[in-house]
Amino acid sequence: MWGPGRSGNPGGRPKVSREWKDICRRMEPEAMSALRKALQTKGERVPAAALILAYSRGRPEVRATVRVIHSLADLTEQELLAIIGRGTPDAIEGDATELLADVATEGELPTITTD
Repeated sequence: MWGPGRSGNPGGRPKVSREWKDICRRMEPEAMSALRKALQTKGERVPAAALILAYSRGRPEVRATVRVIHSLADLTEQELLAIIGRGTPDAIEGDATELLADVATEGELPTITTD
């Protein structure tokens, strides 16, 4: 997409107008009062507390392990069979590699029977 050292957002984060910041600052006492009230209200308690903690302590770090699949060759035989929706390797004649070769040449999924 972008070359090395290039940003997908070269202008950076949009600036908030001074006027809007001033309006928000004037509303802070009312907003804090609403949050205090929400902390005492069933059903609003947790979202209010989460908002307060997110801004006072920072949001918790979220980590995820992501597996990138570039082609069908990156998938295991079981994953391929699950995608096809046909169960286990025992349910087909041949292996998934042959099955995929058929799909690639014929352009449609072969019929697979299960017992």
